[in-house]
Amino acid sequence: MKRIIFLLSLVLLLSHPSFAQNRVAITVDSLVQAALINDEQQKILAFEKERISLDRKKLTTTFLPEINFNGVYNHQSEIAELSLPFLPIPGGSIKAGVYDQYDFSVQLRTLLFDGLSRIHRRHLLNTSLNEQKYRLQYRTKEIQFQIYSQVYQYLYRLQTLNALNNSMARLALQQQLVLALFDQGFASSIDTLDISSRMNEIKLQRITLKSTIKQALHDLEFLTGIARIDSVIVSPSATQFTLPLSGQAFARLEKNFDLQILNFRLQKLNFLKRQQYSNYLPKMYLAFAYHYGRPGVNFFEDKWMDYWTVGVQFSWNIWRWGRDRASIQQQDYALRQISLQKQFVQRSTKTKVRKYLQQLQEMSEQQRLLETMIQEKQKKYELIKQRWEQGQQTTLDVLQAEKELTDIEIKKSMVQIQSKIIFLLLNKETGFALEN
Repeated sequence: MKRIIFLLSLVLLLSHPSFAQNRVAITVDSLVQAALINDEQQKILAFEKERISLDRKKLTTTFLPEINFNGVYNHQSEIAELSLPFLPIPGGSIKAGVYDQYDFSVQLRTLLFDGLSRIHRRHLLNTSLNEQKYRLQYRTKEIQFQIYSQVYQYLYRLQTLNALNNSMARLALQQQLVLALFDQGFASSIDTLDISSRMNEIKLQRITLKSTIKQALHDLEFLTGIARIDSVIVSPSATQFTLPLSGQAFARLEKNFDLQILNFRLQKLNFLKRQQYSNYLPKMYLAFAYHYGRPGVNFFEDKWMDYWTVGVQFSWNIWRWGRDRASIQQQDYALRQISLQKQFVQRSTKTKVRKYLQQLQEMSEQQRLLETMIQEKQKKYELIKQRWEQGQQTTLDVLQAEKELTDIEIKKSMVQIQSKIIFLLLNKETGFALEN
C-alpha cells in the first residue's frame, strides 16, 4: 500500500505544472510504474471486472427465496345473496361476502427448478470473470511492452546521436590539422571545404535526431502522464536478454493473447448454449404466504382473520415455434466461427514466431560481424590518418574512412536495438510467457 501511495505521489508530482520549466530524468522502472497508474484501459478493464462480479452476486441471490409484502383493498357494489326461505333466517336470505374486502400477506417464493439455467449462467459469469482477470494481467505486461518499445526507440536515436557527436569530434580535430597545414600552404582550400561540408552534413543529421528524440520523450510523457521528461536512465539489465530456443517459443504458442481470448469465448458460448437448452425443460416454484384479512376465507362473516397457504407452481412451455432451436443453432454457428478463427490465429502466430526467431538468429550473427568490422574500420581510419599526415593519402580518403567508421557504429546500434524490439514482439506473440 505504501508503494502504491509513493508511486501515485511520484506521478502527481512529476505531472504538476511547476515542473514544466524543469525537465527531469527518470528510470525505465519508474516509467513503467507511472504508465500502469496512468493507463485508462486498465481502469476500464477493472470496472468491467467489478460489473461482472456484481452480475455473479445478483445471480447467487436467485437461489434464495424472495419475500414480498402485499396489500389489497376491494370494494364491491354488489355481493352474492343466497335465498333460503325454508330456514328460520330474518329476511329469508344470507349474503355470501362483504362490500369492503381487505387482505394483507407476506409471501415467500422460491424457484425450485429451472432446467439448470442458473447453474450454466453461473459458469458463464465465472468464465467471464476469469477472462477479465487475464485481460488485466495481460494489460500490465502490454504496458511494459509499450514502454520498453518506446525506450528502445529513444535509445537507438540517442546512440546514433552519440556516434555523430564522436564523428564531429574526430572531424573537428582533423579540421584543426587541415587549417594549420592550410595556413602553412601545405593544404588547399578544397580540403577545408570538404571537411566543413561533412561537418555540416552531420549537423543536419543531429538536428533531425534531436527532434526525433524529443518526439520519443513526448510519447513516453503521453503514456506515463509525466509532464516533462528530459532523459531516460536505462540500466544495462534493461537492454539484455537471452536468445530463446525455438522449442521454448513454440511450446508457448497457446499462451498467445488472441488464442486465450478465443478459448474464453468458446467456453462462454458452450455455457450459453447449455443455458438455452434449459428452455426445453419445465420450471417449478414453491410459494408460502401468510394472510391477514377481512373477511378472510369465511365469506359469511365480516371479521378479520389470519390463515396461510402453501403451493407449488409448475410451468412448461411446450411450443415456441422453433425459437429455442434457432437460438441453439446460432450458438453452433458461432462456435464453428471461433474454431476457424483459432486455426487462423494459430497458423499466423506460428509463422510470426518462426520469422522472429530467424531474425533474432540473423541479428545475433550480424552483431558479431559488426563488432569485428568496427575494429577493422577503426584500424583503417587510424592507418589512413597516419598516411595522410605523411602526405600519402588525401583529405577525402580520411573523410571517407571516418564516415565508414561512423556508419558502421550507427548500424551496430540499429541492429542491437532492432534485435531487442523483435524479442519484445516475439515475447508478445507468446503471451509474454518467455523469461527475461
